Amino acid sequence: MDWATLVHGVIAVIALGTGLVSCSRLATHRPGGVMLRVFFAFAFLTDASAFVIGFDDVRPTHIIAIASLLLLGVTLRGFYIGHQHGTWRSIYRVGVISNTYILALMATLQLFAVNGTGPSLAHAPALFLSAQGLLGTVSLLTCVRALRPGPGRRRRIPVRSVESRT
Repeated sequence: MDWATLVHGVIAVIALGTGLVSCSRLATHRPGGVMLRVFFAFAFLTDASAFVIGFDDVRPTHIIAIASLLLLGVTLRGFYIGHQHGTWRSIYRVGVISNTYILALMATLQLFAVNGTGPSLAHAPALFLSAQGLLGTVSLLTCVRALRPGPGRRRRIPVRSVESRT
């Protein structure tokens, strides 16, 4: 294993860990804080370092990295420029959760690609599909929970006073 692959793997593990923490904070309607900014930085570094490893030809991992960078760009726009107001709040939250899901997807693909360290390749498709089904379900449930209005953000209907009715 060369140094670029090792550095990419360490960056990806840090991005995935901070992404999971950020998703849990989104689901509980707490601000992201430092962990969210660390997630943004390491998610970008993970996608960018994917192009350093074996760029002899275009691979599916490169296409997924390009899509992830585009999604991360929209997510960052919702966070920094849109300030999570209106629709940008939903775009930002779905973007963070989707980026974390993509990182988990890439981690499971790389697990099966490494020779001898993953499960037997005969069972790889079934294990891969079941792992992605579980991750997809968790991501969907987190999205639904994160998009609900948090405490203090419930929509209130204004009540007209008695004097304004006459």
